[in-house]
Amino acid sequence: MASVFCPSKVRVKFLNCLAVTCFFIAAKLEEDIEHVPSLDRLVDESECGCSSVDIQRMELIVMQKLNFNLVRTAPLELLQIFHTLATINRMLQLPPGLTASQHLRRVTHRLEVILCCSQFLQFKPSVLALAVIGCELRLLGSDWLATLVTLQDKVQVDGALLSVCWEHVSSHYVAMSTTL
Repeated sequence: MASVFCPSKVRVKFLNCLAVTCFFIAAKLEEDIEHVPSLDRLVDESECGCSSVDIQRMELIVMQKLNFNLVRTAPLELLQIFHTLATINRMLQLPPGLTASQHLRRVTHRLEVILCCSQFLQFKPSVLALAVIGCELRLLGSDWLATLVTLQDKVQVDGALLSVCWEHVSSHYVAMSTTL
């Protein structure tokens, strides 16, 4: 929701309606149809201050903003894929006692913290996930730059965008290392 509407500057009075609409769309995508609440029930229980007609109108706006493409890959999914690629191809040198799944859990937590910062919404999920993997590789002390370039080539991420994103993520990593 944020990555699509952040550039649009949604007015505050529409945020509740937008949030409920996004919830409704997600419920229709993820749940069996019998578990999706009716619009009237959703309006009543959410106390969002909008009508079912407002939600239908907002749903159309959201769908248009997404170009009717509801299948989007999230940074977390890509992070898992990149981590698996690095692990399988032996590009990830983990310290003794740290398993790949434990490391992935740690990296996932760091990505979740990063995703809470609005400055990272400007980056594509693939660029952000790759930058996080790059910072992790650097922390592990492996040949991180060669590994990052190899992964970058495999997934065809623009080097300039990755560099900018990596700088942001790297500075955020420094701040996180003192708190995590």
